[in-house]
Amino acid sequence: ESWLFHKSKVVFGLYQAQKYIRERDEAVVVEGYFDVVAMYAAGFRNVVSTCGTALTREHLLLLRRFANKVVLLFDGDKAGLAATERAMELGLEEGVVLYGASVPSGMDPDEVLFDQQSGELLPGGKQRMTEILEQAKPILDKRIEEAIHCAGSGTEERASAIKQIGNWLGKLKDAVGREVRVQFVRDKLGVSAPLMAEAIQISAKQQSRYGKTQKPIKATGGSVIRRLEKWEEV
Repeated sequence: ESWLFHKSKVVFGLYQAQKYIRERDEAVVVEGYFDVVAMYAAGFRNVVSTCGTALTREHLLLLRRFANKVVLLFDGDKAGLAATERAMELGLEEGVVLYGASVPSGMDPDEVLFDQQSGELLPGGKQRMTEILEQAKPILDKRIEEAIHCAGSGTEERASAIKQIGNWLGKLKDAVGREVRVQFVRDKLGVSAPLMAEAIQISAKQQSRYGKTQKPIKATGGSVIRRLEKWEEV
């Protein structure tokens, strides 16, 4: 990390993948450098990763310059689920509904695709990964379905689920997408429109009160070039 290299703003493999990301209008984000290499070697070319850090606002805005759909392909373990959760909320704050896909728990993309002894592509490995990516769905929708499932019939559980869902939807900037999901939740939990509106409004008020104002992203390319020019003069 330095004034020349900012991990929070750099996406590994983007130079090689940008063409394919634009063609598919989809960027697949994996957890590590070797995951990118393995996916690329198996024929999945629209794949990138962050540089040793969690997905940031800068990463997300950069990827959205190349594609409308961003898919997170993370491990199915606790760390991967936690990273997906953080990324989902970040996306909602930026008006982006991220998609999520996961490899089987305890495995990396490399293990799904290649034989670990010979290094050869596994029979059916590419097809299996293709199916994993095709099954990707909006992380928000998956979390809402999980919250509804956990609500059960208990009063406190239902109240907790409504509050949690309201918190998520309160961050979603897409009014149409929010209303569609509100209708879904109302049908599943049998709650009234005013109650859902109240849950969302409480979330919005909390974000307004406690949320930190994001500073605008400044282009750093010009400043870097100017510094390099000064070095050349010296």
